[in-house]
Amino acid sequence: MDNKLSINKYAAIFNIIAIILQIAARVMATTSHSISIGVAGIIIIIVALITIILNIIALVQDNKNNLSKSGAILGIIGGVFLFIFGLVGWILLIISTIQLFNQKTSNN
Repeated sequence: MDNKLSINKYAAIFNIIAIILQIAARVMATTSHSISIGVAGIIIIIVALITIILNIIALVQDNKNNLSKSGAILGIIGGVFLFIFGLVGWILLIISTIQLFNQKTSNN
């Protein structure tokens, strides 16, 4: 009964990477002006899309293997919030990462 899926681990790791990349892009665009705000926006959109896609794949795999889907769902919502407002997305992605690393079986 030890179904540990590697996609959950990859999604969790990328959730943390997404937070770091978004913070770095925003800081580089606003303080040091080493990249333009448009480039920072494109980086944030690409990172958020990859985050959403990875968490959707994790959700499908969790559903097939009867694992808790809360981490993947929070990851999808957190990825969407990366587009809108960074802080809410960061908090959701951190909680999602914890849930994805736990990988408990579903109580259905």
